[in-house]
Amino acid sequence: MPAPTYSWNNILAAQTDAESPLDTTLMEGIRQNLTHLKEWLGGGFTPAADHDHDGVNSKTVALADGAVITAKLADAGVTAVKLKMARGSYAASSGGTHYISISRYSHIPSAYKAGGTYNMQLALQSRSNSVWASTETSEISVIIDQSSTESFNVYWDYHAD
Repeated sequence: MPAPTYSWNNILAAQTDAESPLDTTLMEGIRQNLTHLKEWLGGGFTPAADHDHDGVNSKTVALADGAVITAKLADAGVTAVKLKMARGSYAASSGGTHYISISRYSHIPSAYKAGGTYNMQLALQSRSNSVWASTETSEISVIIDQSSTESFNVYWDYHAD
């Protein structure tokens, strides 16, 4: 936000008492103060519309490390609507064990199968494997009767970049 055109004019009580005339100094001071307020608050005298910290009409807001603390995140401070989320999915139509890689910070997965009868086991697990140990992933295993050919889907939500 650029500096206002005029600095603030302090108007003395002696300039506005009943005995003082309306003079150019007083009127120019009032005019400059109004211009100062308009430029400082925003063109429409509405700060939210003209001063939104987007880096164009004002500075961007940069948070220092540790500035967001637990108390600021408590209760309704953070809601699912405010979080950027995405949905992962996996589909298959064969029996056996299916291993599905998911982000380490995913939400609890859910399974869906048309027809309503679930004849499968859904588990979140980690396998001891050198590939898995160095990544930010976990895996879901879906265990289904080897002879099954029923289609199923697994869904999970995760935090997106």
